Amino acid sequence: MLKGRGIVLVKIVGGLLTFLACGAYGLAGAKSLDNRVRQLKSIRFALAILEKEITYLQNPLPRALQKTALLAEPPTRQFLAVAAGCLERRGGVTAEEAWLEGIKTLQENSDLSETDLFLLQSFASRLGMSDTEEQKKAFQLLGEEIKQLEDSAFKTAATEKKLWTYGGFLLGTLVVLLLL
Repeated sequence: MLKGRGIVLVKIVGGLLTFLACGAYGLAGAKSLDNRVRQLKSIRFALAILEKEITYLQNPLPRALQKTALLAEPPTRQFLAVAAGCLERRGGVTAEEAWLEGIKTLQENSDLSETDLFLLQSFASRLGMSDTEEQKKAFQLLGEEIKQLEDSAFKTAATEKKLWTYGGFLLGTLVVLLLL
């Protein structure tokens, strides 16, 4: 049975762990805001490369997706690789179905918002369904829309990052004080 100093020591360690856990939660929230901006930029650059692979080099979609995946950062790399894999491995899979399968991977492994994912999903129906000029226009429009989301995410990250960081540690402090 703990007496005197032992109880105080347990309270201090418990309070410190609570404070650090809440602080880590806040830091993780702040990091996810930065990750979203980085991931949107990665997707925008990858789509620009994919556009050129399809419109200028006129590579078939599976090959264009593979080549673009090699140049992209994670989780964009996995997204494009899964889409390319679906088109190559499974017969009868449309470009739309493969794209949506890739988005599922992106949804599981990224910090993108539902709006970001919805925009990418809406592009699926236009992929591979028209001539090169129309594909080029569709890619450029998507790139512009992603750029707007990226700018908005950057502004959000700039304003909310400190809130998450300080908020986590303040929450930890409040919980410790309430437990004392």
